[in-house]
Amino acid sequence: MRKSENTKHLNIPGILPVNINYGGETIRAIRIEAMGKKFITNKYIKCLHDICQYWDNSYYILDALVRQDIIKQRDDYSMEWTLNKTSLAMLFMKMHLRDHEDNYIIHISGGFWNSVATLFGEKRETLKKLVYNKITYGGRSQDTEKLDTIFKENGIQF
Repeated sequence: MRKSENTKHLNIPGILPVNINYGGETIRAIRIEAMGKKFITNKYIKCLHDICQYWDNSYYILDALVRQDIIKQRDDYSMEWTLNKTSLAMLFMKMHLRDHEDNYIIHISGGFWNSVATLFGEKRETLKKLVYNKITYGGRSQDTEKLDTIFKENGIQF
């Protein structure tokens, strides 16, 4: 995909993507402006900050999904997931499992699913139940396959 002025990107006030040159290798990271989270009044921006601080590469994952119209970001910074809810729940479960291997814990107000549920307008209990059902009963869906293809094309691995 060619970069142009019309290409959609994730927009989070106070968070910018950066490339860091470390020993000849370019590392993707985010820069969080020093404007304490407690001064942010928009609940969706707070959720986006929590997600970006908690999950490694989450900015780039969400940005790739915005560019592919899987996620639609509204003017109030809330988001709409265009695929089935199970694929949303499984995406964040994969991100959660990968980052907990480091035993690095960041406190998120309301718990693990709170930011995701608030940002996408879902219920935490629904997302947890969908993950449980998917793990218990298994199976693949077209939506999950579509996500895997997008991640592969953007060099994102789980």
